[in-house]
Amino acid sequence: MPLRQQKFTIIQDNLQDIIDVDASDGRSVPVNMNFVDEGYLTKDTGIALFGNAQASLLHSLFYFKKKNGNSFIVAGTGKSLKYYSSGTGLWTDIAAGTVTITVASPAVATLVAHGFKAGTPITFSTTGALPTGVTAGTTYYVIATGLTSDAFQFSATVGGAAINTSGTQSGVHTVTRVYTEGAEFGFTVYNDELYGGNGVENFFKWTGTALTEYDTAPKGNITEVFEDRFFIAGVTAEPLTAYYSNVGNPTTFTPTDLVKPLGTDSITNLKNYYGTMLIFKQDSIWKLTFNYDQVVSLFVPKLEQQSGTYGACSRKAVSWVENDLWFFTGREVRAIGFSDNVSGIFGINQSVISEPIKETLKRVSIENFKKVIVFYENRRFYLGVPLETGTVDTVFVCHTLYKNSWTKYTGRDKARVNDFMVVDGNVYSTKAVAPFGAIRWTASLNDIATPISSQVFFRRLQDKQFNRFRIFRYLDILFKDLVGTIELTIRQEASDLAEEKNKSFFLGNSSFGALIGEVMFGDGLFAGGVAGSIEYSPFIKKRVSFLSKNQAIVLGLGNSELDETFTIAQFAFMGMEQPEKLFSSSKIISVV
Repeated sequence: MPLRQQKFTIIQDNLQDIIDVDASDGRSVPVNMNFVDEGYLTKDTGIALFGNAQASLLHSLFYFKKKNGNSFIVAGTGKSLKYYSSGTGLWTDIAAGTVTITVASPAVATLVAHGFKAGTPITFSTTGALPTGVTAGTTYYVIATGLTSDAFQFSATVGGAAINTSGTQSGVHTVTRVYTEGAEFGFTVYNDELYGGNGVENFFKWTGTALTEYDTAPKGNITEVFEDRFFIAGVTAEPLTAYYSNVGNPTTFTPTDLVKPLGTDSITNLKNYYGTMLIFKQDSIWKLTFNYDQVVSLFVPKLEQQSGTYGACSRKAVSWVENDLWFFTGREVRAIGFSDNVSGIFGINQSVISEPIKETLKRVSIENFKKVIVFYENRRFYLGVPLETGTVDTVFVCHTLYKNSWTKYTGRDKARVNDFMVVDGNVYSTKAVAPFGAIRWTASLNDIATPISSQVFFRRLQDKQFNRFRIFRYLDILFKDLVGTIELTIRQEASDLAEEKNKSFFLGNSSFGALIGEVMFGDGLFAGGVAGSIEYSPFIKKRVSFLSKNQAIVLGLGNSELDETFTIAQFAFMGMEQPEKLFSSSKIISVV
């Protein structure tokens, strides 16, 4: 009596639905891969260093573009605030200028429109020799005595005695404003000028050519403009308070013009959201509006709590995503916005955007919340979190075009960030490992000559015939448009136990250009050496066959090459039942 073979075929062509769910073990979401516009999943590309590498951490990346077309990329590094020069590829100090120093008691330094205030820390450098009494690289402090818009005296201590000079001098001298190393800046553009602060030194304005400090403004690094008032929060001495300026004057602050939402949790972000100011705190969210009070004939602030359960865990944990604001609470990503634009109903979206990766996000420790950063560009939401170290080492990407599907960057420079920005549609970030610097996310296939290890796992494959007592022979996995050095991982599950087999194999050979298009329906297998009719949609076919005794199979694909990429469009899984008596039980598993 002839053997009756039970055939089956499973075609997987909806990658958003068949990728494995979060398991917090390195296979939670596709690693170092991306969904592309056609719906495929592809190995992610690399980065290129933007400008020269820096000895100190580069942070507070910001793109400042003026109405006249001039633009500047601004960042902090070491004890300096710098801007990038496209002509030289160098980062140049913003608060610096050529200065003359008198040989006198006291010495007087002259720099037209220097913008310094009493107490401003400065250093001097020279192409020749500074006068005796002044040492290059030493921090000095501007003093109130003799301070004018173009000249100043300086001391070795804050408010101390003026420095005296003697001897001779030569060369060109430069004075540079000194900032606290590692203190991150917050920036906002108002009336075509850049305003900012770092929570330690004086609030300042930069026009693109001249920097001016304001010692009467709050010293904060969270800034926003709302109803023609400039708001500042993130003040070290008052972390629960947001201050606002006089109307139309971003540098004049009245001491009583402030808001302080209830609670002991610090303010982490301010967002001007369609006519209201949203104040994000660590554990709550508040809405601020200004209402006219006829009794005092003034507009007075009104605070309304929007959430007493959720807040933003850090200063960088809030981002615009289309018409909503997405924020990371420390455990999950949520959205706040208009749930009904017609009626104006406002509130937090009930769904948890980060549900697929919730187990992994539980690993972010409370002490690392302040390191978290989010960013949005081109239908992709980026969430940078520290999982293994005290700095961001993992970046999750939510692809909003594809049912909020998540992928993950890890083990590479692209995943070690502390700031993002976008310039003309290109994404840039700062590299949080030495050598430090800004990087541009490019189409090159490596992270500055570092191989990219990519991997994706798919959900369990099973057929109604599968059980632990049936043996399936020639289980074939056939891939569409998959070319590269691919490692296939097969996990076989039976009675809640899993056995893993790994096998590296090649699909095509990119080194020799052996790439072909899709084969026509009915053609034989490509690179498998097996002829026969194909009973499903056409594939570029690589046959991976094995024997199996199991209830389900989990498949994973990986690539760790330096200059190689691969794309997953769809794959098919097929096989037939084979009586066990026809082969040795010791050869149940055989990957070929």
